[in-house]
Amino acid sequence: RNLLSVAYKNVVGTRRASWRIILSIERKEERKGNEEHVVTVRHYRDKVESELSTICQGILQLLDTHLVPSSMTSESKVFYLKMKGDYHRYLAEFKTGPELKDSAENTLMAYKSAQDIAYRELPPTHPIWLGLALNFSVFYYDILNSHDRACALAKQAFDGAIRELDTLGEESYDDSALILQLLRDNLILWTSDMQVERFEQKLYGFNILWSNYCDAILIGWLLRFRPTKHRFSTKTGEDCQQFFLIWLPHLPSSQEDTGDDATDSGNGH
Repeated sequence: RNLLSVAYKNVVGTRRASWRIILSIERKEERKGNEEHVVTVRHYRDKVESELSTICQGILQLLDTHLVPSSMTSESKVFYLKMKGDYHRYLAEFKTGPELKDSAENTLMAYKSAQDIAYRELPPTHPIWLGLALNFSVFYYDILNSHDRACALAKQAFDGAIRELDTLGEESYDDSALILQLLRDNLILWTSDMQVERFEQKLYGFNILWSNYCDAILIGWLLRFRPTKHRFSTKTGEDCQQFFLIWLPHLPSSQEDTGDDATDSGNGH
């Protein structure tokens, strides 16, 4: 089981890394306006995507027809369902349109099925359960852009495992500790990114308010000093006043994550 997983991960991993590099080069050439280079790079990216699709579809067929149905233990079922979710997620990384939608839905279904079994049957410190939480949360963050859910699941898995870490034997301690470190690293990265996003939203809201405030000052000046035949109606001034009364309390502000969606979120690698 582990040999199969490592073999496919190595084959797919090199191509996923290559795809990211190629995509970065393609975007750089687009910014430079080198259309001839863009066409060449895009052709090579299409080739890598075709190889990724073939490899992922091959292991997914094997999982659907043999590995998942023949799993006899809860651990094996979670392992193979997680693996199924992983390879649908790899497809979702580069697919577009209806294919992206299908890949994302298949990923969510596989991870949710694995999560349901893991909640019932596996301890929170189990490496497979922690790996599932890691990968599921990455799916929420990177593919669905559901940042709050990603953080909620990662934090729930991390906190649940930390409370029982002392009960682990030497055999699985290292694996669990490594995944816990990855969960922690993701949480630190994601929460810092979310703070930056919320600051930018607040700054954007302030800029809009300031712009409208300046417009209102200008309108007020025109109402007062322009000749009568060119004046704005007093209704315009009333509208400006109403704007501030309604929208001033609604400037973007920090929101706390209540963690209500913890059971629906996930993290991954």
